[in-house]
Amino acid sequence: MSRFLILSAMILLTGLATIRLQAADQAPAADKEAAENESAKAPAGSLLANGGFEEAQEQSNDPDAWYGTRVPQTAGHFLMSASKSVAHGGQRSAFIAIGESHPDLPVAYNWTAVAKDCQAGETYELSGWLKTENAKNPAFIMAQFWTKEGKEGKMIGGATTEKAFPVKGTTDWTRVSTRLKVPEGTGVVRIRAGLSSQGNRGAKAWLDDVSLVKVASN
Repeated sequence: MSRFLILSAMILLTGLATIRLQAADQAPAADKEAAENESAKAPAGSLLANGGFEEAQEQSNDPDAWYGTRVPQTAGHFLMSASKSVAHGGQRSAFIAIGESHPDLPVAYNWTAVAKDCQAGETYELSGWLKTENAKNPAFIMAQFWTKEGKEGKMIGGATTEKAFPVKGTTDWTRVSTRLKVPEGTGVVRIRAGLSSQGNRGAKAWLDDVSLVKVASN
């Protein structure tokens, strides 16, 4: 009877150990899946619509709520679209490519959107993820403060990630950020994410998970 009890106890302990090993082996996969799902979501409190570029416009492949600046509109000089094959979070990112034949003219190709409900005097963090290929000059995410929308508006300030995070060359996804305080007199906060043509013939940039969130003032 004693031998039977000892054998039963050993079998039970072995079974418990096996269950623990299986659980430990499965946990990283579950954590990874949760992290991937979380990265596809917009950060809580972001004032930018469709910052992950997941939603497309009905009449084009452009990301919804964003407008692509395409000047000059010359075939072969550049390409701007939503990428379905490269993304930091989710399934899509915004894409910009500068053509090899682009004229020697500095053009800041960018995806732009208006942030909602920004308040003058408040501090915000602008962040996002950038990936580049063959870029001599860095990709950027910036904020511009305008008195009003339209031709009558005047830009009274701004902030950019370019200086603190000069993402260039051929890189993997890199998080960039900058903090900004909205000046008095601001009527519109415009966000731009893109790549300049200057020195970047043949360069490409992918942009994803752009957000603008309010932070505590220092």
